[in-house]
Amino acid sequence: MTAEGQSVTDDRFTRVSLFGVMTTILQYSRALLVIGAAGFLIGGLLPIIRPKYVAQSSFVPEGSTSSMANLVGLAAQFGVTVPGAGNDESIEFYVRLVRSREVLQGIALTEFAFSKGKPGEPAPDSLRGNLVLLYGFTGKNPHKNLLGAINKLDDNIGIQADTRAGMISLRTKARYADLAALLNRRTLDLINEFNLRRRQSQAGEERRFIEARMDQAQRELQTSENELARFLERNRRYLDSPQLAFEASRLERRLDLRQQVYTTLAQAYEQARISEVRNTPVITIIDVPEGSEKRAGGVVIGSLVGLLVGLMLGTFVAVALESLVAQKRADPEAYASLRNIMLATPVVGPAARFWLRVR
Repeated sequence: MTAEGQSVTDDRFTRVSLFGVMTTILQYSRALLVIGAAGFLIGGLLPIIRPKYVAQSSFVPEGSTSSMANLVGLAAQFGVTVPGAGNDESIEFYVRLVRSREVLQGIALTEFAFSKGKPGEPAPDSLRGNLVLLYGFTGKNPHKNLLGAINKLDDNIGIQADTRAGMISLRTKARYADLAALLNRRTLDLINEFNLRRRQSQAGEERRFIEARMDQAQRELQTSENELARFLERNRRYLDSPQLAFEASRLERRLDLRQQVYTTLAQAYEQARISEVRNTPVITIIDVPEGSEKRAGGVVIGSLVGLLVGLMLGTFVAVALESLVAQKRADPEAYASLRNIMLATPVVGPAARFWLRVR
């Protein structure tokens, strides 16, 4: 074969195409079946040997009580913006809150005590510790250990929002059923605590704003009362004069408006004082996590996933080896050197020898 023909042959083997992949799969079908069967068995055994459990809950966020609606409307007439107004939390807010660093860190550092038994079965053995220890992050760097626990916890938490129903579903996965339920409950508690502190802080800001505005409104109200009183003292028969009657009506309207503003501010001030110390929950739990524990996945699903992963891995290895065969034709010495190195490597060597036997 000529050098040009050899180059064309090498190009044909090195190019990855649909027909080339199909040819490679058929050529290495025995090895692919062995790897796929291994993946099928491993995927089916994992849920049995090392099961995982899921606990689920659902809750509805309570909209912030708009007791300041009248105050906001009056303030807008004067061109004043009330702090914190219009900050009702959306469903997306709670979804992001669950994924926030503050909530995840709070869960990871919480010490849990739970049973190692299956749901509904008593177990004498129990475990205690935070997620950093339970997840096995025991390195010398505490910050790195905490970050690893947070990342793993984030993978084990699922949250789904139903915007039409205004409901949020929370799923937590863990090695043990009791731990899954405890993680779910702790997440709900932290959501409520965070939002409660946020509303109390907002109520404190509103109280301070209203308190300052009340002083000003009281002075304005007193000024309007004094103006109307002086007018009535000077004009006892003002009804006989259209101009004086109009002026009296104008002063009375101003006084009524000042009185309305002050009354609304006083009501909002009392409500803000109550909200500042209120500790009632700000979410309504529809489905509690306790009692919802169930096994995550199953043997059938695990086996199918293992089979799929095994076939994909086998196909990738087959295509890679076929490319090496093409390189062998182009440079036999380099291929022999690489083959000897691979066979001598402790990790790659056994896999390479296994592949050469089953292909």
